[in-house]
Amino acid sequence: MRRVTFWGLVCLAASLLAGQSAATAGEGTPPGKSGLKAIFAKYESESDAEEDRDWLNGAGEDQVADGDESPADERDIDREDAPASRARKPAAFRHNSASDSGDDDTGDAAKKIDGELVDPLLLSDDCCDTDDCCDSCGSGGCGRTPWRWSGLYGDFLWLQARNASVPFAVPQNGIGFAGAAPNGPVGSVIPVPRAGFRVGGAMMIGCASRLTASYTWFESHTGANVTVPPGGVVNPLTMFPGTFNAGFSAERSSAAHDLAFQLADTNYETLFINSDRRWIGLMGGAVYGQLRQDFWALYPFSPPDGPTRVGTRVDFYGAGIQLGLEGEQRVWQGRGFCVYGRGMSRFLSGQFRSSYLQTNEFNGVEATVAIKDARIVPLLDLELGVSWISPSARFRLYGGYMVNSWFNSISTASWIGSVQNSTFLPGSHAITFDGLVARAQIAF
Repeated sequence: MRRVTFWGLVCLAASLLAGQSAATAGEGTPPGKSGLKAIFAKYESESDAEEDRDWLNGAGEDQVADGDESPADERDIDREDAPASRARKPAAFRHNSASDSGDDDTGDAAKKIDGELVDPLLLSDDCCDTDDCCDSCGSGGCGRTPWRWSGLYGDFLWLQARNASVPFAVPQNGIGFAGAAPNGPVGSVIPVPRAGFRVGGAMMIGCASRLTASYTWFESHTGANVTVPPGGVVNPLTMFPGTFNAGFSAERSSAAHDLAFQLADTNYETLFINSDRRWIGLMGGAVYGQLRQDFWALYPFSPPDGPTRVGTRVDFYGAGIQLGLEGEQRVWQGRGFCVYGRGMSRFLSGQFRSSYLQTNEFNGVEATVAIKDARIVPLLDLELGVSWISPSARFRLYGGYMVNSWFNSISTASWIGSVQNSTFLPGSHAITFDGLVARAQIAF
């Protein structure tokens, strides 16, 4: 009885193992494996599949072994500190020697191609489909800030002042009698284009923010002359009324006008939009500005009247706040060409100091007056152009057109008119500078 029972149990176990082996073989187990080996192979395959699913879902090595009672924050720190080479890959890639060797580089650092350092931004084409997909700093691909380094730049400015001309003389057939009328073109000092410069720099203070500073200088000097035809005389348009009469005669006149401004500002700038094709930065800060206007006119009247000179000066000094936007849009993928734009609104609180002086060779000072006027002067800066970025993104070239307008200002012509009318209220005028700008920038 015992013998039958023993052999019965042996046969039963063998049949179970054989059945398990057949079932496993039907599911794809390689031929030649025993029943126990097939069971172990199936268990290992199912474990790998489950781990792969966890890895693709972002778990990676985040799974904590049973019995691990470490706090969640400590486990997070350990994961962050762990080297990237220890990160687990799916089972399908575990035997890829290139990946295991750590050669899979997905960082956003500049790469060498044919011996030249190339910025990945210039290589990516379809990195992002939306403007808000690139939010991180240094995550590879388009997930990077366009301000990769701090740097310095220098601008060459070629500007012309507008709304700043000063009429100073007109040919007439006589002065101070009935029927006296102009008989020639008005002599006016009209500013012509002159060179200026702007220098500045930026310093990164975070992933998507930086501090910037700049200094702008521009000065224009313009002269003009008027010569009347025979029989005519010069009507001095800038002299104080009542200081000359019909006996004053001059056949020529000359004048000059100097116009200059300076700006010094500092800003905090942060990224507002950042994608692989465009970026827009929002900035705000403080600004200090000066606007200077110097004018003189000479009327060489014949004796006994003698030469008369008129000189004026209008200066503004102020400081205030500024807000603006700037950005770039890539237009030629992989070649580094962009369209860029800048816009800045400034509000300077300061004071105008205006003076007028008329002197004669024989009479000395004939008229003099000065006035101070506290004002808030809004400034509007606009710039639009194209730029080129080197493959290493360390060198940039810009070329464009800019406009700089000073509103609620006192112009030289309006100041002279208010003195001649004895109102001493020169009103409000806009003085504008516009022209070309070229920039070279280096990052380090």
